[in-house]
Amino acid sequence: MTHILKEATAGTIFGIAVGLVMAGLLVYRSLTCPYYLVKAESIKIIYEPKEVADEELYKQQCESEIKAHLEFPLGKVDKIIVTNGFFSIDHTVEKKNIPLVLKLLNDTASYVWGEVGTFIPGKKIIFYDSRNNPVGITHIDKEEVFTYSHPYLCRMKWGTLTEKGNKELHRLIEE
Repeated sequence: MTHILKEATAGTIFGIAVGLVMAGLLVYRSLTCPYYLVKAESIKIIYEPKEVADEELYKQQCESEIKAHLEFPLGKVDKIIVTNGFFSIDHTVEKKNIPLVLKLLNDTASYVWGEVGTFIPGKKIIFYDSRNNPVGITHIDKEEVFTYSHPYLCRMKWGTLTEKGNKELHRLIEE
């Protein structure tokens, strides 16, 4: 009987310890990671997207965006944070890479026509201005090929990166 109580006590103590560690991790991550909590809805408030890219009207749509000086994201980017999920270690993209990331995401040649299909979120790239306000978000799927950006521009087609664009984007954000 004493043996059973010792096992139950050891098991109970282990269970409580694991529960406390998990709770501590959740609290720590919630307090230290506001990046994961940024949602596309906060970006949609400042930008009302136009129509979705249409292959037949694509040239006119892009010309209209360029004429209106629309860029992704709207506003000057001071910092980019990349997160892979709640339990990931977030990192800041190097300052020297910020203009290159923006150029790539704004370049119609970085995308191909092709439907994204079922999008399973993977990485999230969050763009901040100098006042630390989020001004843009790019979600990258688990396969690391498809993107959804907010604010959306027609020049992003439907979000499928070219092989070259995909490799370059990952190089820039992981450097």
